Order: sequence, then structure tokens, then C-alpha cells
Amino acid sequence: MKTCVKFGILGLLASIPSFVLAGEWTRVDKFSIKFSGEISAGDKTNLLNIIKRTDKRLYLNSEGGDAEEALKIANFLLPYRLHVIVDGYCASSCANYLFTAGNIKEIRNGWVGFHGNMISLYKETRNKIKTMNDYTSIRYPDGIGNMSSQDVMNSYTVFSDSLYDVMLLDHNYFTKIGLKQDFFDLSFKNDKGMNDGSFYEFLLPSPQTFAKYGFKNVKGQQKYKQESVSYSDDSNSEINGLKFIYK
Repeated sequence: MKTCVKFGILGLLASIPSFVLAGEWTRVDKFSIKFSGEISAGDKTNLLNIIKRTDKRLYLNSEGGDAEEALKIANFLLPYRLHVIVDGYCASSCANYLFTAGNIKEIRNGWVGFHGNMISLYKETRNKIKTMNDYTSIRYPDGIGNMSSQDVMNSYTVFSDSLYDVMLLDHNYFTKIGLKQDFFDLSFKNDKGMNDGSFYEFLLPSPQTFAKYGFKNVKGQQKYKQESVSYSDDSNSEINGLKFIYK
């Protein structure tokens, strides 16, 4: 299942990747590996081909991608107790799973940004999609065309089952590592809990926020350059805001 930079039902249903740079595992040195680019299906298999039991560090430079694949990678990495180092940026599924899989988590050069998780998305979906008409209006805004009612029902079943399955994996992972769902619900909000009516794409946690919500062994400071952003929501309304909020 693919998620966009902005978690949202329309983005999830459309399965639009946030960027096109394919993910790549590379070896940095005898004890270090690096992941760069978009997380996509097959990246865990590629990891198996490069990682060694003696590895101690994982460098990250990724704006996220496939949440389910990222979860698989994170669960695999946990026993390695790696020192995870962000060198560039780590956002969305990278932040949720690859960053949190580290025993030590260091922001050495760049930023780590969050905007919810699959549990947050599941909650929103249950609120917004209560009938088949709700589903078709979001998934097929231009109409279902020649699709039969059964085709639409099958499409909805696949979507609903997939979302639930990944949500459950999400819950089990964060329970295992001791992170609070409150944090992901906060970062899922458009205003990231600022209550100022603004839209921010990513929440960049301060050391105090990391500690408050259960993140352990986080080092370094967020380094970013503010940008303006805009996107279309599930109703195709344009929303303008800022890329980051630091709190």
C-alpha cells in the first residue's frame, strides 16, 4: 500500500507516490549502510542482500513511501539495535518506521518529519467512508464508468481489508517500541496541534516533544529551510500552508 507525503484518503486510494527517486541500499563502510529514495515493494528483500550482522549504523535520506514495506523493514531492523543517522531528510514512512527502528536515533544533518500513521488514517477513513457512495465519490470522482456494482464492491473490499491489515501491523509495531498513538494523531492534524487554523505538512519534533511521546535516545537538532506548500484535499479544495512546524 502506498501513501503520499500528505496522508489522506484521496491520496491513499489513488496510490500516488510522493516522488520518483527509487529507493536504494548502499554500503557506506565496513559497519554502515545507507537507504536513500522512495520506500517501495521489494526494499526489504534488497536490504537482506546487503546487511551484515556486524553492521552498527544506518544512514537515511528518504521522504518515505510504502508504509507496509517500511513496517517490514523496521521490524526486521529492530534486533540489530542500529545507530540510525539522518543525513538529509527522513519523512513520512521513513520517520515512522526506519527512524524509530534505531536504538540510537540521530539527526545529524537535516530533518525528521511526521504527519500521522496508518492508525490515524484508518480512523479518518472510518469517519469519512460510511457508505459505498462515500467510497465511490472519493475513489471515482468522475464516475465509475463501465464498472459493475460488483466491481466497485470488490474494489472497496480490497481497499478496506488492506487498510485494516496495515493499521493492525502499525499498532503492533508502535506498541512494541513504546511510542504513543497520541503523537501520530497530533501530527496527522492539518495544524499539527498548533490550533491556529494553519496547514503544516510535517511536524518536526523538538527534543522535548520527542521525549514527551516516548521517543528514546534521540540526538541532534532539526535543520530545515521553511517552504510554502499547497495541495488539494479530498474535496479538491486547494489548501495553502507551510512545509514545517517545529514544536
